[in-house]
Amino acid sequence: MKKLRIINLLLALSLFAFIFACKKDNNEGSSNGGPVSGSSLFNDKYDVYMAGHEETEEMGVQAIYWKNDSKVQLNTEGMLSSAAKSIFVDGEDVYVGGNSYVGNKTRVTYWKNGVSKFLSDDETFVDKVTAMAVENGKVYITGYFRVNDKYVLAYWTDDKMVILGDSSIDTWTTSIFVENGDVYVCGWEQKNSFSSRLTAVYWKNGNRVQLAHSNDHSKANDIFVKNGDVYVVGTYENVGGEERERGTIWKNDSIVLRVPGTLKLDKVFVEGNDIYTLDKNNQFYWKNLVKVDLHKSSNALIAEPRSIFVVDGEVFVAGTENMSTSYTNNNHMAAKLWKNGNGMQLSDGKNSSTYLQSIYVVKK
Repeated sequence: MKKLRIINLLLALSLFAFIFACKKDNNEGSSNGGPVSGSSLFNDKYDVYMAGHEETEEMGVQAIYWKNDSKVQLNTEGMLSSAAKSIFVDGEDVYVGGNSYVGNKTRVTYWKNGVSKFLSDDETFVDKVTAMAVENGKVYITGYFRVNDKYVLAYWTDDKMVILGDSSIDTWTTSIFVENGDVYVCGWEQKNSFSSRLTAVYWKNGNRVQLAHSNDHSKANDIFVKNGDVYVVGTYENVGGEERERGTIWKNDSIVLRVPGTLKLDKVFVEGNDIYTLDKNNQFYWKNLVKVDLHKSSNALIAEPRSIFVVDGEVFVAGTENMSTSYTNNNHMAAKLWKNGNGMQLSDGKNSSTYLQSIYVVKK
């Protein structure tokens, strides 16, 4: 009898160990970011598009995008280098917006179904391209350039450039959104070059809207418009007051949320009554004031989420993981996709570095 009890005890312990091992393996596949199998992130319900750039010794820096887990090369003939900042799908057409380096100038560039087109002329020295929006086949791309030692923001559409802001002060643009023909562009101003204080602003059809007092410090990093309601995210600090620097959400020019645990917010997406935000320096995203972790691969140093898209309550995030052995080494960056916090790598970072900057999801 005693021997039988011992045998039963050993069998029970073995079963427990087996269940624990299976549970551990399942957790490592999801909560640690993967690699999760592609079938768990890609299915017949959605197509996921992600854009960025790839760096290799052979090809240099080249704009690319993924459709689900397949990489798509863009036409970069005649370009010394190129990079994608945004991706947008309009019907059957895939638009990738960014910049290319041609000759000795940065050109505002977009690709429609892989074919490139320049929006800026070869006379304008563009410093940076930041974002793209598309509505009814019309492309809008934001960026900024220097005029008389001041940064001036603008957006390009068709074959014209629209300058926003006051060219007597420094202005930067970060994002653009178009709804029903109305063009919204956000960024910030620096009225005093001797002060580090910045002022968050956005423009609607060229009309300037200031989001914070000029004596305070604020930045507008992204803009999203839904049914005429304008959502802007960034950072705000009441200089000299009680409100310290913190990630901030404005809705229709008023602060509606101050997010704890982060100094800034970089991206925003709105679905229903929920506001989704992220900070590219933190390995999580926010749903309203609820934090959702984006777990990194076990052998990655750090994960950097860059873009967020939500459909039917499913949250997709695109970004990058550093697969180097040192934080100062950025030569082994892997493309990463998360869905509802679980993740999978699209590249391994061994022979190239890949940076994802934008994501767009289409319901089939």
